[in-house]
Amino acid sequence: MSGAGLPPLLLVAGTLCDARLWQGVAPALAPRVALQPVAWGEEADVACLAGRILAEAPPRFLIAGMSMGGSVALEVCAQAPARVAGLALIDSHPWADPPGRAEARRAQLALARQQGLPAVIAQLWPGYVHPHRQGDEALRALVTAMAQACGLAQYERQLGLLASRADRTAVLAALRVPVLVAAGLQDALCPAGWQQAMHELNAGSALRLLEEAGHFAVLERPAEMAQALLAWLDDVAVAAPLNA
Repeated sequence: MSGAGLPPLLLVAGTLCDARLWQGVAPALAPRVALQPVAWGEEADVACLAGRILAEAPPRFLIAGMSMGGSVALEVCAQAPARVAGLALIDSHPWADPPGRAEARRAQLALARQQGLPAVIAQLWPGYVHPHRQGDEALRALVTAMAQACGLAQYERQLGLLASRADRTAVLAALRVPVLVAAGLQDALCPAGWQQAMHELNAGSALRLLEEAGHFAVLERPAEMAQALLAWLDDVAVAAPLNA
């Protein structure tokens, strides 16, 4: 189905990630929709970041967020739901930061300051990817390179973003535009049960759980993730006249 007339797609990466997160899906999406990766800035509060995204965004747009990026995307929807033509949540969740996470994040920040961000990636790696990808050195090198490009100061701000998240389940439930909930079936950080719960929150949403993929499903299974996103764009194209 042609994507002519689709609004631009804003892409919000996850913690310690940049636009390279989308490199496996961008070639399939680019012929259908204009892609606009969101750059990290100085914000350490999700509401402020969402406000800046909205100030820079076109009047109407699609938005996709991975992991923490999904929380940012939901905050954008909370602040300006009428401007959002479609939402894709990838290995993410809509809940506020869970109790007890602050102490763990302080420890991660201390590790980053003492040993560098590659040490943080090494610590988190077992929960990032499917067990079969634990030894994928090229994938690990990419994730580590993105972290180093973000840098320590940005990481500290991103930990503030994570801590500032509000519960946006009501926002997700109220959306009446095409919603995609997609994740790795073996995501240890945002497990399949959470994805099913999100799908049930929004009755019109599509759920795609990718086999043999973890939290970085967009990099682990880019072809399958691209297929899920293309199907979502088809839904957006059909719904566009109804939501104009």
